[in-house]
Amino acid sequence: MANKRYWLTARIKIGEKPQIRHKDPIFLKAYFDENPKKRDEGEVTEGNGLRVPTEKSGSEILNRDGIQQFDFELTEEEYKSASYKIYFWGEPYGSVAFKKEGVGANRCLGRLLLEPEHCRKGGLSFPPKNSQSHDEQIICDFSAHQSVVDYIVQEMNLNSKSDSVKSMKKFNGIYDNQRNDSFFKHTYYPDAAKKAALNELGCRTHSASDWKLDYLQDALFCHVFEKGGQWDHKPKIGPIWGEFNRLGNSGYRYYYDIWSNIHFGYISAKAGFTLAEVKQGADKAQWIDTGSSNGDDPIDAQAIDVGYMLGGRDSLVTIQAIISAVSRFPEWDVCTRFPDHRACRSHE
Repeated sequence: MANKRYWLTARIKIGEKPQIRHKDPIFLKAYFDENPKKRDEGEVTEGNGLRVPTEKSGSEILNRDGIQQFDFELTEEEYKSASYKIYFWGEPYGSVAFKKEGVGANRCLGRLLLEPEHCRKGGLSFPPKNSQSHDEQIICDFSAHQSVVDYIVQEMNLNSKSDSVKSMKKFNGIYDNQRNDSFFKHTYYPDAAKKAALNELGCRTHSASDWKLDYLQDALFCHVFEKGGQWDHKPKIGPIWGEFNRLGNSGYRYYYDIWSNIHFGYISAKAGFTLAEVKQGADKAQWIDTGSSNGDDPIDAQAIDVGYMLGGRDSLVTIQAIISAVSRFPEWDVCTRFPDHRACRSHE
């Protein structure tokens, strides 16, 4: 009889909402830590000392529908461990998120951590290829979904073509043209812009002398960018992906406000606002939101800068563009921003 082999089997349900949108190949990665209390050569640290296991498994390509099975061979020591931890993630980072009921407050996570109570052991219920009838396996069931980065990319590309943005761009252009037009003396065009703002955004009529900045504030405070408005993504991101978002097997987690700030900068650029106007509007939004008179948070401002820079390009924004931009700012890590937060007590 051949020697007994041991398997880790991941059965992943694919196709449930929010559905994966990434079109290129996604590779499933896994790491099995049979002794999580001991740090060894199989682990590295990154960022704020968060646990970032190096990959020990092979790579498999994720499908886009149905239930897909992935099998990784384990050592006998790994299989017989009573307190193992298994990490699953997808590559490229930002392409997929995973969800297991009862884990991580039922959120879709960039890296999923499972422990013995989340999986089942014994027998060979779903035989891997090349397995023998006397082999044994650990089976973990979970689902694959759209990632938070893919979601914000979708929103940026969709909303940049919206009627609201088209109207803002149109009247920003009118305003810029009429500043040097002595004939109109700054009278007719602002009125047209006021009417458009009222009709398009359902907001107050402008009264300030600088209606352009007023218009930006309406975009912030009315039904577009306001807290809870259609372009404030935190109420949408929180219940699905949570407040703290890890991108794949990264050592950094990000507070979920950065995605809306990147989106805000991007849309503002597409709407024809200058960066100075965007920053001024964001500072006032911060004052209304928190009562702070110190202007917008520096990291919020950096995220707006990133979005504005991306908005200056003609091409559609991509997941990789967001990942590349975010990776330039290690200080965005949640435990750098909020070192005393309860989430920073965990290395997972």
